Amino acid sequence: MIIIAPHVKLGTKCNNSANNNYEWDPSYVDEVVRHVMKPANYNIDPDRVFGTGISLGAKGIWDYALAFPGKLAGLAPFSGNAPIENICTLKGVAVWAFHGQADGIIPPTGGTTRKGQQTVVEAINNCIKPPYLPAHLTLFEAKGHNGWDQVYDRTSGYDIYEWMLALKKNNPNNYKPMVNLGSDKSFLIPKHPLRLHSFTYDPNGNITKYTWQKISGPAVSFTNGKPFLQIKPTTAGTYHFRLTVTDDEGNTNSDEIKINILSSTTAPEVTELRLYDGKNKADLGPITFNKVVNLNNYNATLLDIKAITKNLIPQSSSVRFEIDHNRNFNTMNDKVLTATYPNYTIGQQNHKFFVPFVDEYTVTATAYSDRLSTKPSISYQVTLSFTRGTQAMDEAKSTSENVEKRDEATLYPAPAAKGEVVFQSDKLKGGESLKLIAPTGVVIREYEIANHQKQIPIDTRGLKTGIYFLQVNYHDKIVTHKVLVQNE
Repeated sequence: MIIIAPHVKLGTKCNNSANNNYEWDPSYVDEVVRHVMKPANYNIDPDRVFGTGISLGAKGIWDYALAFPGKLAGLAPFSGNAPIENICTLKGVAVWAFHGQADGIIPPTGGTTRKGQQTVVEAINNCIKPPYLPAHLTLFEAKGHNGWDQVYDRTSGYDIYEWMLALKKNNPNNYKPMVNLGSDKSFLIPKHPLRLHSFTYDPNGNITKYTWQKISGPAVSFTNGKPFLQIKPTTAGTYHFRLTVTDDEGNTNSDEIKINILSSTTAPEVTELRLYDGKNKADLGPITFNKVVNLNNYNATLLDIKAITKNLIPQSSSVRFEIDHNRNFNTMNDKVLTATYPNYTIGQQNHKFFVPFVDEYTVTATAYSDRLSTKPSISYQVTLSFTRGTQAMDEAKSTSENVEKRDEATLYPAPAAKGEVVFQSDKLKGGESLKLIAPTGVVIREYEIANHQKQIPIDTRGLKTGIYFLQVNYHDKIVTHKVLVQNE
């Protein structure tokens, strides 16, 4: 790749701090692009030119793309916004946008003349003539106006470079799906199951199959057919797993991970995760596996999760947090710890980084011997849920915990796209019922299964963005699945 970073043109009003209206003029940016594209200067494939930028730079690259939609093969903007009046002119530009779910500077939705990127992506995909590749949005869970460093340096698991290298302008050919399991992990023998989440993305379709395979290691039972691996190892050793994903065109891709289970250690480690009330500076106790926290009892913007550590080196060691497949999204090191923020926490005991929504989270905290180290030490992990405490949701959660592990059903795409999500299960015989339940507990959709019907499209049009519950009433049990809807 050749990487070009245009600066604001000398002498323009953006360069003058006394009269700064924060603009990259698209025509000035295009001067740089045209210079780079001259054959006498560089050997550039005109069908493989991409734009990326952060915050104000994301705003600038959206403006450039809208002014010169024929110049770019794709966009990877972070935490930006754009006008949407002419957004459908980008139907020939691939888009993978990134935004913090809790971004208070440029919210992912809404806006006046310019809209946050969650709204922009939705607008692109709803054009009368849809884009040749669906625009894709990655929301950073528990993240504010940041997150780009971990994508650019590849520690987040979102490989935008793999994405760019696979694309050519207006080329809708079959693309193999992307899959990432993150870095290898080390744990002491856990008292509860471990859950390793995958990040998967198919640029021109959907992931329809997840196949986990244990390559080596001690005997252990594990989940299959789901985007996460759940195991409860009881023996020390190295457990080596591979995930192969298949898309709706039959293309496959794989990634592998090694899980090192230790019986003891003297290395830096995280020994426990605890819930913390940042408003009252109160420790709310340890987080047990599948703990349910009712947000009605707290100020959600000031809840936090802190790591208890051992064998860390003062003024050097660090703790890095992950949520689900959002990897290395926040790092705390001893040099950050002060009397105001005395603990390793996701959000520095305030609402800047971590705002829990009604959802289920798998939180992994990993100790590092040095704040700049790339070699992880010992991790600790829990899976917990935040609810608003309605009866329907509590029942759904309880049902899901008890019987979901016996259900091989699939919901795709995730999140729901183009106003629809498909429920698929080979266990359907006919006569079953499906209920789509809102976060408030209200049933908003109901379906009856016909004989021999194995796939049921679920209508998500008009629903607000959020987590919904799909309750499946089999003849012998009830199973509840989560459905992520992004419509706003």
